[in-house]
Amino acid sequence: MSLHIAGRTISHPDVLLIDYLKINEWTVRNYDMPGPGDPLVLTAAEVVRTRVINSRISGRQRDYFVERTLGAIWTSIPIDARLADADPALHGGLNDDALGVYDHYWKGRPTFVSHGKISKVLHVKHPGLFPILDSKLRTVYRKAARTAASRHNIHGRRAVKRAFWVAIRDDLTDPDNAVTLAKLRRLLEGHHGEVFQWAAKNLTDVRMLDMITWKL
Repeated sequence: MSLHIAGRTISHPDVLLIDYLKINEWTVRNYDMPGPGDPLVLTAAEVVRTRVINSRISGRQRDYFVERTLGAIWTSIPIDARLADADPALHGGLNDDALGVYDHYWKGRPTFVSHGKISKVLHVKHPGLFPILDSKLRTVYRKAARTAASRHNIHGRRAVKRAFWVAIRDDLTDPDNAVTLAKLRRLLEGHHGEVFQWAAKNLTDVRMLDMITWKL
């Protein structure tokens, strides 16, 4: 069993995924397992729970996300939206509605709120659509994202230096990866424990890929 991540072939991704779930059980229970909640509302508690994955969001930044949500166009994004289904010709591989929500939080952001914090919050609400763009993932995908940007920019959309969403979408839609991710999900079903059983049924491909990337 192997998985392609950012141009690298990863042997035994099952070992990496199981190791992540074992070591980071508390993280999964407190960040992932509570789920997206009300699709039209972002609560203070949902923002705060990103601290579990080291968002270091302050009280003032928490208030910004909650207050900013009052004008966000959440209703335009289906709750089950997936990055794999996004049009790669659009900015970052996201559709215009998802990009609009991301930009909504980006444009008015206070000091020290960047892609990492925004993506960690948005992943809570749409775990199948928004990848977590923290420093670890951006480092692993840096070269692949630059290559993806050169391909993305020819479509006449807003030019980007690194198209992380496109690069991640490439891995999600890779036929071999799709088979491997399905196998990994079935593998989790065979493990005892609440976290493993929850992950087998509820963990999105975006988050599964993120967990394995974190173990590289």
